[in-house]
Formats: sequence, structure tokens, C-alpha cells
Amino acid sequence: MSLKNGTESVANSIEQKSNELEADIDRLNGRIRIFSNWAWRFVVLGFLILFLGIWAYIGKYKELDFGLDLIGDFTAGTVSSVWSLAGLLFIYIAFLGQKQQL
Repeated sequence: MSLKNGTESVANSIEQKSNELEADIDRLNGRIRIFSNWAWRFVVLGFLILFLGIWAYIGKYKELDFGLDLIGDFTAGTVSSVWSLAGLLFIYIAFLGQKQQL
């Protein structure tokens, strides 16, 4: 009888651990989804800022005598910052994915 009780105890322990691991994986999937959405939003925001800078140079603000250097400084400063933040989020997502695999 004690062997049967021991195997039931081990089986219950394994099932409990399995449920905990599945809950952790679901939690990690949720975090990956959230951070991935934010990272892609920052990538799109960077492209929008880039196109805004190009539009300002060739479009509406041409009469304000914006030079190409000013537009380049604006777009490089803002776009690189936004894309760096997106890159940081993508690296964090990669770490979360590795944690999920382990």
C-alpha cells in the first residue's frame, strides 16, 4: 500500500508542477505579446517621424528655409532614439523567449 501512496504522491506533485509551469508559460506569452506590440509601434513611429522630416524638407516648410542639415539632425536624433527603444524591447522579448524555452 505504501508504494501506491508514494506513486500517487509523486504523480500529484508532477501534475502540480506541470500546472505551475503552464501558468508561467502563459504569463510569459502575455508579456511577449505586450512588449512585441509596443516594439513594433515604436518602429512604425520611427518611420512616421522619418517621413515627417522628409515631408518638411520637400513640402510645406520649404519657405522657412530649413536646410537639409537641420532636417537630418531632427530625423536622426528622434528616429534613432525611437528605434533604439524598439531594439531594446526586441532584445527583452528575446530574453523572455529564451526563458520560456528553458
